[in-house]
Amino acid sequence: MVLWSISFGASFPYAYSIMNLLSYQNVCGNFCEELWPTEIHRRSSSFAIVVLQFALPMAILWYCYGCLRKTFSTSIRRREQYSLTQDSYDRMRRNRSKTSTLTILLCAAFVGPWLPMNIVHIMRDFTLKVLLAS
Repeated sequence: MVLWSISFGASFPYAYSIMNLLSYQNVCGNFCEELWPTEIHRRSSSFAIVVLQFALPMAILWYCYGCLRKTFSTSIRRREQYSLTQDSYDRMRRNRSKTSTLTILLCAAFVGPWLPMNIVHIMRDFTLKVLLAS
């Protein structure tokens, strides 16, 4: 319930913004954008959305997978203290390698699609108007 409240609160400012069709000089096409009361409102909302919808989930994801990796590594080190057959030792190493690979792939699956979009939004909200004005 708390997560739904946070999500609703983060998207609530859009209810007060007025969507407007804009065209920029030296840029081809029309763009549908929010018309915020002030630049500070727009930038604050944009920053909050990037933090709540990208940075915070990414940090939680990396933290959780880091804890899992640490747990697996500790478990493997504990098992290495016992005399193991070469086959068991090789299997443990392969499993650790598979776990590491899967962890990296899952994090990349989150960051890969979302990072470019967030970079574009940050550039649009914090630098594009400056570039178009000059």
